[in-house]
Amino acid sequence: LSQREMGVAALRLVPKCPGVRPILNLGKRKSNPFMNKDKKGNWDPAINFLLKDAFAVLGFEKDVCLELGENVTGASIFAFNEAHSRLLSFVTRVKEKYSGNIPKLYFVSTDIKHCYDSIKQEKLYPIIKNIIGDNYAEYIVQRYGTAYIDSNKVLKRKKTKVF
Repeated sequence: LSQREMGVAALRLVPKCPGVRPILNLGKRKSNPFMNKDKKGNWDPAINFLLKDAFAVLGFEKDVCLELGENVTGASIFAFNEAHSRLLSFVTRVKEKYSGNIPKLYFVSTDIKHCYDSIKQEKLYPIIKNIIGDNYAEYIVQRYGTAYIDSNKVLKRKKTKVF
């Protein structure tokens, strides 16, 4: 990743009191007027596509740490399906603790002002280093697709494995 340019992202401004909230769509391939197309006439890939391998490696290392009993990411979740499993385990613990008489639960949704702007890189780097470690191991990222028939429908899934 250190050798690559990250490219350009689509910026959208959403009205918010007072002012606007900038939203970057990193998953959309965007033409860059300052960069040329490649030999086939394609624009640069989306930023999320360029970061896929790095994200897969972080997820792999997080899973390895959890298997070793180390929770290095705290309450962080890496995907929406992790939120469901965390909520399910929470509800199970509450049911066991209160023997089925579950008290009223309140959920709070918050919006942290300037969340990503306020992340201090010098604090984030040691956390990532703690997850990955100093060994700078080489990883193999394998991507493949599966397809199967279920109820006369062809279902396709993309999978990623890291070794």
